[in-house]
Amino acid sequence: FYAGRRTSPLDWTGEANLNRMFPGNQYGSPTEMIAWFITTQIVPRGDAFFDLHSAGKSIDHHPSVKIRLMGEAEKDALQMKFLELFGAPLGIVGDRVHETTLSGEVLPLDKIYLSTELGGAGKIRPWIRSFAYNGMKRCLRELGVLRTDEVLPEPEHKVALKAMQTGDHYVFAHKDGMFEPVVNLGDSVCDGQLAGYIWNLKEPWETPEELHFNKGGVVFCKRTPALCEIGDTLFFTLSDYEG
Repeated sequence: FYAGRRTSPLDWTGEANLNRMFPGNQYGSPTEMIAWFITTQIVPRGDAFFDLHSAGKSIDHHPSVKIRLMGEAEKDALQMKFLELFGAPLGIVGDRVHETTLSGEVLPLDKIYLSTELGGAGKIRPWIRSFAYNGMKRCLRELGVLRTDEVLPEPEHKVALKAMQTGDHYVFAHKDGMFEPVVNLGDSVCDGQLAGYIWNLKEPWETPEELHFNKGGVVFCKRTPALCEIGDTLFFTLSDYEG
């Protein structure tokens, strides 16, 4: 955190992402050892896991909570209940579980698992902190961890259910330059709609390259810095969940 990096500056393997290192290695790098400890010592002891995080400095997200459905009606209904109790503006529903992530360790054990994207861009926003704090307390009360007589506010948002998406919903930078968005997080957009421009900083008099959304939906994430390079993620959209 103090290093201002998304990955550990102590890890000699380089840009090691903890949530891509599961189940970990007891004798590996520092990040691998942390993943191993979570897998072997924490996961077996827990009934429910809430993976609260936000995006890095280069990306901002419209706040969301995500669940993975496992095809078991009772368990899926319980996860949907916690999604609604948390009360984020967006609820992302899917069935993909990646083996190298914490969800890949938790869900096969029939445990509750929710993850979040609580904004990003290196910022703390009061309205996000407020609903996330209250939402987490509502979930803990439902689990019996908090007293049931504690008065808590109702969820601040009616959750809009969205589906996990694939590569077609990304907008990438195809050249270096200055990124100028023309839409905001949370906006609803259509297939082919103008998303923004990339300006050539060495020849700013040139007509900028237009960017368009491949797939419409709600704008879920947006690049924060104006400067961009080839391959940078600029936008990502989510479409409605139809389950």
